[in-house]
Amino acid sequence: LSVLLGFLLSGEASRNIRAIVKGELKKGYVESSVAIGGNMWWVLKKHISKVLFPYSLYQLSIAIPRVLALLTIMGFFSIAPGFNWGSMMSQTVVMGATYTYRFNWWQVLPVGISIGVLSISFTLLATWIEEEFVRV
Repeated sequence: LSVLLGFLLSGEASRNIRAIVKGELKKGYVESSVAIGGNMWWVLKKHISKVLFPYSLYQLSIAIPRVLALLTIMGFFSIAPGFNWGSMMSQTVVMGATYTYRFNWWQVLPVGISIGVLSISFTLLATWIEEEFVRV
């Protein structure tokens, strides 16, 4: 399910990567590398990858919290198969309401805090990548 969601959510990033590669291939240093005998794989490895690597890391660090939140929501409503953070939260809510008629916040709060900390850490990573590699 995660691979399918990743495939479905990668459309914008793949279009941007294609545009970056096409733009870089038209630059002078790439054309001169091809003119002196560099094949396309060498050009991709030496020139294009240096531009794509920070962008790909940035897109990955933005996509992970989105996929995590989507899987958690799907798990909470028992749409996603398997055991995940959403199913842990929904089991606590359902079992707490069924057996004790009260909400056990100490069973839901650690999961929510873990999701929040993980999402914030990936967002901070994306901000650092943007500041480090984007030169204006």
